[in-house]
Amino acid sequence: MRPHRATALVATSIVLVLGCASISPSPTIDPRSPSPASTSAVPPLADVPFFRADPAANGIHPGPGPTGKPELAWRADVGDMHMVPILAQGLLIVGANDGRLVALDAHTGEARWTYQASDAIKPSLAAVGGVIYASDGSALHAVDVASGSRRWSTPVDDTVGRVNAVDGVVYVGSTGAVLGLDGRTGEIVWRWDGPPDIPIAAGPVTDGVGYFAARDGRVYAIDIQSRRERWRVQTISLDVPSGQVVGETFYVSTNQGEAAEPVGEIYAIDRASGDIRWRFRAPSSLQLKEGPVKDGVLYANGRADGIWALRDDGSQATVLWHIDTPESHWPMALVGDVLYQVRVDGSLGAYDVASQGELLWETDAEGNWAGGPIVSGGMVFLTNDSTGAMAFADPALIARLPKRVAKTSPLPSSSSSEAFNPFTVVRAFTWDATGIEEPLGMEAGPDGLLYIFDTKPQVTVINPTVGHVVRRWGRQGAGPSEFDVARPDDNMGYGDIAVAPDGRVYVADGSNHRVQLFSPEGEFQFQFGSFGTGDGQFGSINEIAIGSDGSVYVQDGQISKFTADGKFVWRTDEGAVGLAVRSDGVLLGTCEGCKQILLLDPEDGRIRGRMDLPGIDGDGFGLLSLDPDGNIFIGVYGSASQMVFDRNGKLLGADYLEPDEEITRLGRTIIWGDTWFPSPVVLPNGRAFIFGKDGLLELKVTLP
Repeated sequence: MRPHRATALVATSIVLVLGCASISPSPTIDPRSPSPASTSAVPPLADVPFFRADPAANGIHPGPGPTGKPELAWRADVGDMHMVPILAQGLLIVGANDGRLVALDAHTGEARWTYQASDAIKPSLAAVGGVIYASDGSALHAVDVASGSRRWSTPVDDTVGRVNAVDGVVYVGSTGAVLGLDGRTGEIVWRWDGPPDIPIAAGPVTDGVGYFAARDGRVYAIDIQSRRERWRVQTISLDVPSGQVVGETFYVSTNQGEAAEPVGEIYAIDRASGDIRWRFRAPSSLQLKEGPVKDGVLYANGRADGIWALRDDGSQATVLWHIDTPESHWPMALVGDVLYQVRVDGSLGAYDVASQGELLWETDAEGNWAGGPIVSGGMVFLTNDSTGAMAFADPALIARLPKRVAKTSPLPSSSSSEAFNPFTVVRAFTWDATGIEEPLGMEAGPDGLLYIFDTKPQVTVINPTVGHVVRRWGRQGAGPSEFDVARPDDNMGYGDIAVAPDGRVYVADGSNHRVQLFSPEGEFQFQFGSFGTGDGQFGSINEIAIGSDGSVYVQDGQISKFTADGKFVWRTDEGAVGLAVRSDGVLLGTCEGCKQILLLDPEDGRIRGRMDLPGIDGDGFGLLSLDPDGNIFIGVYGSASQMVFDRNGKLLGADYLEPDEEITRLGRTIIWGDTWFPSPVVLPNGRAFIFGKDGLLELKVTLP
């Protein structure tokens, strides 16, 4: 049966030095900005997945913004760029001039993944349904948000301007046409041919109408279903950006471009008729960019004339107020009554629109062009053409953000001393933040979420991108959706969790001697097993694992196999401690004291091979897990370590800690390492998670 957990040791040394983010007192909230949902935790990061926030390009951001003058939370050098970033699933997505699409953790600035395109990424992106759409001028790329892996790439010559995505179709402009591609496959499913040999930008698509701007100075309204032109408007400039839709009006401005004379104007166009209701010029007549519209007031900023508040009176624009500001080209963002402006000099300014543009705060000039901003989760994000991506936040919020920690530790003298430490802790989510008691099992689902079974007993589902709890279910008991993990000794408990390829969740309800099956949302489906020694019966269940074909393996001292719907297949007398299933179906198990990995045949459970592992001080190998490449992560009894082997048993790395550090957890003092936590869970994008003394740790794993 499973060894006594007081002798088990799987935590890594990196957890000993991790500094957790402390909880700061609640800051004073600026009444002009919406308040965070909670002042005792990090506010959630709502997505800003399009250029100017949404497909209609309104520029209203989810917020909240900083509560006072912010400070730099982090900076990430991602190379030269000219880019307005987007925010999706807690990742700030930027594109570089060398063709890289880079995902940064929005709370820490840590790079999560990089995707390589052929040429410079165009200045705006779109993200829908877990997929990012980006153009490099010669192709449109669909990239998975979570992993950075390519979904598809479709050649599109001479792509122009922003990428938009509406109703499953991704729109991108090109020379002489606007194309629509199926968001799932990349197949071109829609096309509108405009003026030949002229670049055309795909602007907002809403209510079945697309608004497209050509480099002949014309704006076109095109019926998406029939592909017929509803109207066209000739502007004063040959350089027209994509514009925005607000209610029954299409607002668009003109860029200076190559014009010899100043041509900066804003147009308010009736969406139904194409009639120009009004045009507005600032005194300099230089470029003036139409920005967010709220309560009938449009806020615009420009190259030489500062910020204007223009009330749309139908047939004319009435100036409500005007203030001088540094030069600015990108459209502003609005949250509540606060305007956020990124300036050409790289600085950021915040203005109170309710007080006629009163300057609330500004950051220092960076000395170069900047793009953005994005305002979400109490933070403001922007990009600088030469100094990278930046995030600003209140000092109190910065103190609560996850911290990037880089730490390695020397190896003690042993037969594995040549192995290097492959683990770096990049951040931690505290025990209090996750609400986890003592974890018995953890696994990632196909939805990218972490499913954790603990001693409360309950299942907790966590979004690993931001560390937020998505849902919980379960309580003490013996009925459906109830669990019992109690042990007769002072160890943590009996039980484990596994997630099938179809997303269904299997919980080994250890001391109830059964397995319960749930939907990913926590809805009870059915159960199988009972107490006993016969086929399909269990003692106290320690481990559970799922194969790629959906087969279920349960370990209660021996190992039993079941089909996905709980039908008994076989039982073997071979004992094992940890269980994992390789992609080829072979079952891996560790055994106490033998210092081997057992390879079990999935057809009958017989041992088909043994994998000898390098010796190490300790009593043997314990729980194990696999990464997507088949590398094996194993905790070691009695030798405070976590080891990594390739699929053939070659040692790739190891990490150690001193086994005598006392910590207090759940009202009792334990020797850290004398408690048994699951081995690392490694996601397809390479991010890894493990529990340590400071909570749920995110690891960067670097393997030779």
